[in-house]
Amino acid sequence: MNAVAQYNPGKSDLINSSEVIDLSVVQHAVYSVIGCRQYELPEADVHIVPVSGGVDSSVVALVMKALFPDQHFLYVFSDTGVETIGTYEAIERIEKATGQNVIRASAKQNLFEIIDDFGSFLPSGRVRYCTRMAKIAPFKAFMGAVTGKYGKDAKIATYVGIRADEGHRSAADFGNEAQTHMPLKDLGVGKREVFKILNATIGIPDFYQNKSRSGCSVCIFSRRSEIIDQWARDPETVKRASDLEKLADSTESKLMALPTSVAAQLGVGRNHLSFPMPGGVYEQDVLPWERVRDAKRKADRQTGDLFGGDESVRMFVAVEFSRFWGGSKWEQAFQTLITYSSSLGGLKTSLKHFWKHRVDTREVQGCYTEDDLRNDLHVGIFEVIVDDASDLDVDMEGSYTWQSDGTPLLLIRKTTAVLENILLGSEIDRLRNTSEKLPRWDRDLLQAIDGKTVDAGGEVVWCGMFERPTESDLYEDIDIKEAPEPCLSCSR
Repeated sequence: MNAVAQYNPGKSDLINSSEVIDLSVVQHAVYSVIGCRQYELPEADVHIVPVSGGVDSSVVALVMKALFPDQHFLYVFSDTGVETIGTYEAIERIEKATGQNVIRASAKQNLFEIIDDFGSFLPSGRVRYCTRMAKIAPFKAFMGAVTGKYGKDAKIATYVGIRADEGHRSAADFGNEAQTHMPLKDLGVGKREVFKILNATIGIPDFYQNKSRSGCSVCIFSRRSEIIDQWARDPETVKRASDLEKLADSTESKLMALPTSVAAQLGVGRNHLSFPMPGGVYEQDVLPWERVRDAKRKADRQTGDLFGGDESVRMFVAVEFSRFWGGSKWEQAFQTLITYSSSLGGLKTSLKHFWKHRVDTREVQGCYTEDDLRNDLHVGIFEVIVDDASDLDVDMEGSYTWQSDGTPLLLIRKTTAVLENILLGSEIDRLRNTSEKLPRWDRDLLQAIDGKTVDAGGEVVWCGMFERPTESDLYEDIDIKEAPEPCLSCSR
């Protein structure tokens, strides 16, 4: 597998001046953060800034341009060919802020084609050949072109996105020909400052809404919540990734059969339906399922462990609710199914990682303090009974998947569809059976679906609020500390 870099040493890399962001805007944003702190440019013949489209490497590019506007830098992006949606737009914004084209370095095959040539031998936490072949090899090909122009004895400096608050992280190794520098760390720039600079200049990439890092659309380090979001945002790419998983033919055909959505059953648009909303979200009356949870209660039915029985099964699902102050009361902005688990403890552990991402990227949500975030975003937890556990029970013997726990991407999609139906169907049942005076839109919905039945595939049996940890609590949390870290070359 050969790698190529779109780098012509004799060609100007400046972009059209009419598209360039005023340098003073970038400089003002950078100096408002670093103040009078100084950074001395290392002595080198070539200065290289690798960028990924992520926040840290983007800010390195902005900082170096702001501090040394007359210095020529080479900006390079290793493209896997399966980058998450929004990555290429982020690279274009860097170009407009620096006034230079970002050099694209890539393998001759995209990552999925590389994996296919490996006989669908998927990468893993122990075998991360994806980084080596789709990120590092193209960068080394680019470095070869650089040394070809400047000579093998040329001094090369690279500038990477390790922040001041990441003392435990080290920079990626780009080979003996380059000296690696960490300007953000040297200037005392941490996470909050990174987002402040981006907010004031080129903006924060949209994919940080629910993705914790830049890079491939599907990654071996992707959390279940990220896969659920990617299925919604970029189903075509996730389906291509799922085609590389090794599953039994009977398993794949079973997982491809999705339940008919509640919206389709009722003949209404999905935007007319809502998940149940715990009382704590909008400071309203509690739902009928909100009570002290009895973990032993069987809800008058036989329930087994997840995928372990042939009848019904108990699962836990989390939903995020966003609200805003409407002048006299809290109003709903959006609601999204986040993730699910077979156990309440497992779900809460996943939600700690999810909430840490929300805290880390609060600016993406339009929140500039932790208090703002806690006011605007809330997470509800629902315990549900899935009527037909066999519908999600698949034979995984001999299978190979992207997820470290062995869950196929198609199973995540189908389980999400099943759980969404249960939540929506349970809310329809609640509206139909309540004695409370309903808002106009709920009355209109009930009138529109009058006489129509719903097969939700299960029911909600309990719900409550997730107690969101504080930022300081998350910093000390053992589940957060012991989580595996992604590859440095992919995520900065």
